[in-house]
Amino acid sequence: MLRSLVGSEMCIRDSLESVLRSNIAVTEDQAKDAFVSMDKDGNGAVDYHEWLDSLDMHRLAESKSSVYMRTSFLSSAELDQLYNMTRRADLLGEYAAARKINLMVDAEQTYMQPAIDQQVLQMQRIHNKEEGYIYNTYQCYLRDAFPRVAVDFLRAEREGFKFAAKLVRGAYMFQERDRAKELGYKDPVHADLDATHRNYDAVVARLISMVPRTGCRLMIASHNEVSINKAVQLLREHQIENDVFFGQLLGMCDHVSYMLGSHGLKAYKYVPYGPVNEVMPYLIRRAEENSDMLGGATREIQLTWNELKRRHFG
Repeated sequence: MLRSLVGSEMCIRDSLESVLRSNIAVTEDQAKDAFVSMDKDGNGAVDYHEWLDSLDMHRLAESKSSVYMRTSFLSSAELDQLYNMTRRADLLGEYAAARKINLMVDAEQTYMQPAIDQQVLQMQRIHNKEEGYIYNTYQCYLRDAFPRVAVDFLRAEREGFKFAAKLVRGAYMFQERDRAKELGYKDPVHADLDATHRNYDAVVARLISMVPRTGCRLMIASHNEVSINKAVQLLREHQIENDVFFGQLLGMCDHVSYMLGSHGLKAYKYVPYGPVNEVMPYLIRRAEENSDMLGGATREIQLTWNELKRRHFG
């Protein structure tokens, strides 16, 4: 399905017929101008990437629909918030890239993720031309994670900037399912934990295989020992042990972090901080995300104790 979607194109005739059949208040000349602006390579056809790239967050926010609405989708105050957010994000991206610091933008619920993706994409286009400093985050408990990664990777190759991704399993399962049920659309989350594990491992394997050829950047943010062991094996097979990062939350799976570090792999500990009323919900989501791991807490305590003794007594 992904291959047919990415490889498909729409010619100007099909585009005009589609627009004119709709209820959108636009003239034929305006439709032609819009098509030409999307046809970046001038081949007389618009493919999936060109169509996606035509979607500008600010233009969409300011646009007005003569079909359903007579006002902007966002109010003036909301537009001001949008511009302030993008300005601040651009400053952060500029600051990070100038100092060669990796900036990883977290993922959120599916109903706000497209806007985040658009913002990160604009930052990557500017700051990832030589090295991948700006990372987008992909939640692999979502059914569309693999095709989204594939589409974004192809876009980066096509436009000549470095793809950079942080891979997580996901933290909003209950919210996503409740919202899908309430609004009557298909649950975006995989049906069970095993399906999520398979999807996560498949995305990791795909991107690791691309590192030697493209120099893409990858952060494997996981507390799952099985997934981490599979990833380490793939890194050794491709001889790129120093080109990929691992990340775990401080206090979770510390023994895995110790193991990665002792073998010369790049392991980072993520330290959340802030007011208790804001940090606790975050930590609860992390616990839900790693529910399969929590059953091994006793084992982790013993392993951590062994590590402390090793460091103290040698």
